[in-house]
Amino acid sequence: MSYFKLYLSPKQKHLIAERYMYEYDKEKIEKGKEEPIKENTTTSDTKKDEEKPTITFKDQTDTVLTITNTPFYEDYNKDTNGNIEKDTKIERIGISNDNVWSKLKYNNKIIYVKTENLKLFVEEIIDPNENNDSE
Repeated sequence: MSYFKLYLSPKQKHLIAERYMYEYDKEKIEKGKEEPIKENTTTSDTKKDEEKPTITFKDQTDTVLTITNTPFYEDYNKDTNGNIEKDTKIERIGISNDNVWSKLKYNNKIIYVKTENLKLFVEEIIDPNENNDSE
């Protein structure tokens, strides 16, 4: 016997607010598969997708040096893929419009590094014809 009553614990503060947020694919339910429709869920995967910022890069070609052991990312929205040793010389091919991220070409891959971990590489050119002796 069912009276169609649902009892909620006061400890479940967000349950009432979330009860209508989930919608299920009716065709899949008829086939025995209960699967929420992605755009109406609040799963951690959906939240991660929503939190990913869109970053635009402008072209900037120069050579930079890492100033610390620097974490690098193959996707700036994901976890680090490793570290680049301090004082590594790398070709920069772009920088984000807010200057937070630098786009680098490293070991034939495109990677991303926080710009704050880089400094511009300036090669000192010595003119052999210049006399530096003081008399």
